[in-house]
Amino acid sequence: MPTLDAHVGLSGPLQASDLMGYKDAEPPREEQEAMQGRKVMRRARSRKKRGLLLTELEARYLATP
Repeated sequence: MPTLDAHVGLSGPLQASDLMGYKDAEPPREEQEAMQGRKVMRRARSRKKRGLLLTELEARYLATP
């Protein structure tokens, strides 16, 4: 993440204004995929949402060429 290096080159503690340049930063692609995978697995563990998830995954599988 770009904010991990935000403190480099600063002589004092970070201020909110120092981080404003990073407010629109996107997480790396691998982290976004991992977050999406966790969402799917959480839905798979839920008894209420599992059926809908399986229907969505089946429709997505059938739609792929």
